[in-house]
Amino acid sequence: MCKYVKNAYLAGMTRKVIFLFLFLSFFINEDYTASANAGRDSDVNNSKLNRDLLLKVFNDYRTHGTRCGRKIHTPVIPFAWSDQLTVVAQQFSDALHANRSNPAFVQRGGFDFQDALRNAEYDYMSFFQSHARLTPDFTEKSYVEWLMDNEGACNQIMDAGFTEIGVAKTELFWVLVLAAPKIPHYWNVDSININLLVEETNRYREMGARCGNQYFPPVEPVVWNERLAEAAQLHSNDMKENQFFDHTGTGGSTLVSRVEQTGYRYRNIGENIAMGETQTEVIVVEGWMNSPGHCRNIMNGSFTEMGVARSGIYWTQVFGRPWSD
Repeated sequence: MCKYVKNAYLAGMTRKVIFLFLFLSFFINEDYTASANAGRDSDVNNSKLNRDLLLKVFNDYRTHGTRCGRKIHTPVIPFAWSDQLTVVAQQFSDALHANRSNPAFVQRGGFDFQDALRNAEYDYMSFFQSHARLTPDFTEKSYVEWLMDNEGACNQIMDAGFTEIGVAKTELFWVLVLAAPKIPHYWNVDSININLLVEETNRYREMGARCGNQYFPPVEPVVWNERLAEAAQLHSNDMKENQFFDHTGTGGSTLVSRVEQTGYRYRNIGENIAMGETQTEVIVVEGWMNSPGHCRNIMNGSFTEMGVARSGIYWTQVFGRPWSD
């Protein structure tokens, strides 16, 4: 059983209508050209990029927030560098360079990003790529600044759903790849069985349950959502690192602020937390069901999605209903 459990629920929050389209996987292609002085055709130049500088410049925008055209983006979590995404980016930039007399061949199907990501053994929920033919004098800093001046690329870079990045270049072509991995970098090394957590939660929802003195009839199952899992992981990590157990995090973070930090737009949200040294997926859900407040969150039919995370002995479960529902 749970040693300690707490729950929180927020409903009916007023939010601007935002159309949010979620897909298991999707492909977005951005093609830019800036080559007024493209220079001579030469052999591929695979000189190494300064990854630390690239990350710093990208993450300065991410962690401070910025405007992309008419849209103002609030701060989001920083990118983590992915060697796998970088390999795919390099393969694409090499292909563009090899076909530089006819790059449209590569752009229109001569390079399959999904295949390249699978070959790199990169499991993703979604990804975005941008490629550009630029003059040789572009640096890491000027490249990022140039991307941020483009409204479409800027919005993707500031999307909290993308958490990993890879960049590569040849003498003429730069390639950026962003992705939402199935196992995000912000996850703690304490792994959990996602399928079992969803299965256990939905087992109670589909049966109906009594939460204290209130009976809840069967409700529709919830599905896993990575952004809610991110909000859960942020809080579990915070509780472990700062040795506390509460819905209010260090620095005054709340369920609302953590969920909004991930970019999840919602109608309703709720949170359960638990702490204990002998917890398993089955035991932690059972413990929540034995606590009326947590049980009500699990049996709340207005929720359609959830995410769970663990860090050490600290568990967090976040429920939500997206604004688009």
